[in-house]
Amino acid sequence: MLMSQYYGNSDRINFQTAELLSLLFNGFIITIVFLFCFFRSNLVLSIFTNEQTAIEIGSRYIKIASFTYLLFAVSNVFSISMRCCFMARQAMLAGVISIAVNIIFNYAFIFGKFGFPAMGIEGAAYATVLARIVEVLSLLGYAYYKKVYCALNFAKVFKNI
Repeated sequence: MLMSQYYGNSDRINFQTAELLSLLFNGFIITIVFLFCFFRSNLVLSIFTNEQTAIEIGSRYIKIASFTYLLFAVSNVFSISMRCCFMARQAMLAGVISIAVNIIFNYAFIFGKFGFPAMGIEGAAYATVLARIVEVLSLLGYAYYKKVYCALNFAKVFKNI
């Protein structure tokens, strides 16, 4: 809401300050979730089931996929920032590309297609991480290549804080 107001007032410094604070807050919270899921995945999964086989298999998945949480902190903030600046199409396109990458690489990594080894559940996790990396890179790449309003200028923002 604040970023939309700052955008409407053409207040780029405060827009980017709010964006940076969102990024830092999301990063802090998500880092806690990541650490908990990575190091205590069995405990997290035991909340949802008592079946040891499901916990064991799910734990192998969540340890790898938990890295997507860190990437989500970045993609979420930039996606919201782009929507505030009337660039919803670009944010949506990054999400669609990410889903397509996830589908293709799930098939390749799980079943060992296109020359990749069959990795099963771990392959699904790696495909998810790869898809999130692609999403973050496409959002940041677009923002900084086009020098759009939401591309953070850290030097100016830190002077403002």
